[in-house]
Amino acid sequence: MTTTMERETAPAPTRDAAYRDRLMATLVESGARASAAEAAASVEAGVIPPAYAALDAAYRFVKRFVQVEEGHEDDLATLVLWIAHCHAIDAFDRTGRLRVTSTLPGSGKSFILDLCALMGPEGTGEIIDPTAAGLYARTDTAIPILIDETENLWRPDGKPGPAKRQAAIVNAGYRRTRDGGPYVERKIGGELVKFGLFCPIAMAGIGRLPDTTASRCFNIHMAPGDGTREKFIPRDHEGQAVEIGAMLAQWAADYGTDVGCALPEMPPGVIGRPSEIWDTLLRVAAVAGVSPETGSWPDRCAAAAIGAVAGAAVDKSPPMPSPALAIGDVRTVWTRHSGHMAHLMSTRAALDALRAMDNRPWSGYLEGAGGARKLASLLSVTPKRLRPNGTDAPVACYMLADLPDVPDVPDAASVPAGI
Repeated sequence: MTTTMERETAPAPTRDAAYRDRLMATLVESGARASAAEAAASVEAGVIPPAYAALDAAYRFVKRFVQVEEGHEDDLATLVLWIAHCHAIDAFDRTGRLRVTSTLPGSGKSFILDLCALMGPEGTGEIIDPTAAGLYARTDTAIPILIDETENLWRPDGKPGPAKRQAAIVNAGYRRTRDGGPYVERKIGGELVKFGLFCPIAMAGIGRLPDTTASRCFNIHMAPGDGTREKFIPRDHEGQAVEIGAMLAQWAADYGTDVGCALPEMPPGVIGRPSEIWDTLLRVAAVAGVSPETGSWPDRCAAAAIGAVAGAAVDKSPPMPSPALAIGDVRTVWTRHSGHMAHLMSTRAALDALRAMDNRPWSGYLEGAGGARKLASLLSVTPKRLRPNGTDAPVACYMLADLPDVPDVPDAASVPAGI
């Protein structure tokens, strides 16, 4: 890592042709250079690009392919900032876990892990069904770890699963102590060996996480593609992702010391453990500054942090109603709602109708962008992507035949609010 003064006299870094081409395109697209000729001259002279250039390139790239839930557009910036922080991990003593989740299957959760592997530091890779020993052997290198199907670590209801030791490593390794810990100690060949646990981790899965783990996470809320994003074709696009990863690695070498010294202001309401993990991304954003193309990285990161804290508060309160009440009320509004076909009902229509019910908890519990996920969890039914009435884009719909029967559900008028 170099300081600002050292960058002014540093020799031109060695870059291969693909990297130089990508960097020149980024300098022009971001407005940092007026023409391709100016960009080429800057690259050949070894001029360090603006701090926002590599992040802009990564942001444009993921935006081409990644579809997030409505209301969670800032998740794209969170993803880019998290990958960038992995390249500059030596500058931090906190590393929030990246959690990729979705309401519906086929939403691209595993694809995000693939992008992290392509754009992350060299050696970033996925572990399937990790053992505790396999995890701490990897965390000791501080190279990012990618874990798919987190149901192997935690049950979908957020309670501890069979892999308690692995879950403990994920929880403990988000921070680095002054002596480089926390550690796991194991005897190998008669000698006591320490394995450091501090390491970036990205996870993908369905269901809830325990509160202790969720508080350490940045959430990426995926949605099925609606036709507005490009299809990622490995033979065409993997090379581009790797080039952008090389740009982020060079960015970390150029600006890592600045990131380590940054003192960003914490957004209002971001306190406690959220302030610990968001400070990391806010520092990356503070160094990136304001891009003439994509706007203010600090403002975008602050908005994501505020939204994450607000979303966590909604997820925790009010208490979860019973699945029986949810199934019964969905059946009730199904018979009353006139804007649906007899055998199906869109998720949006179901949410709107439930929130409008009197003497029911739905207006609070299903409020916000996470309402669809909560309803699907209560019903234990996965909506299908359909085109009712010939709509252009597929929408999430419940099928009447998929709803389970629940006898003896109380009538709406007899249940007090908040149940």
